[in-house]
Amino acid sequence: MALITDFERARVLELRAQQIADGARVFVRVNGLTDPLQISRIEMLEGKIPGMIRSYKSNGSYEEWPCAMHIF
Repeated sequence: MALITDFERARVLELRAQQIADGARVFVRVNGLTDPLQISRIEMLEGKIPGMIRSYKSNGSYEEWPCAMHIF
């Protein structure tokens, strides 16, 4: 498991909420929710956000991790 920064967390939520608003498939039960940001938060808590996070290190290299492997 990898920790992510608040900036990375906000960016993931923002991007996923935009995808949901544009009609992307939702990977959790929404139970009547219509707010894309709330839906993306639920996906994050359940570890079901698709995609990768690229974390840059101070030496210029980076690591890529699936969103599901991060501790939010």
